[in-house]
Amino acid sequence: MSESPIVITASQVQLFRSCFRGLTHAYGTCDPATGRVWQEKKPVTDQVIRNHLEGRHLYGVYLLDGDHTSAVVADFDQLDPGPPRRFLGIAVRRGLPAYIERSKGKGWHMSSGQKYIP
Repeated sequence: MSESPIVITASQVQLFRSCFRGLTHAYGTCDPATGRVWQEKKPVTDQVIRNHLEGRHLYGVYLLDGDHTSAVVADFDQLDPGPPRRFLGIAVRRGLPAYIERSKGKGWHMSSGQKYIP
């Protein structure tokens, strides 16, 4: 990832942490040039989050919080918006806050969180 002139504040880091709760002792990352992925067995510090938000380093949260998941994320690698919209409808009908977004030209992402899902 390239350097970014964006400056991330402590409150923005805390907002990100509140939306994406997960393991605090490990995270996933990858090398965009090779596609190689690996786990960093290091604490998830504010600096790790800040580097991610500033575009300096890729960060993947492990969405586990105790015995529960803290969010659900689905990746739809197709251009047809029908399947992610149906998935979104199911989440909303079950009372889960959710949203859908376009990925980088490959399809769609659907995320749901803020409630614990046993």
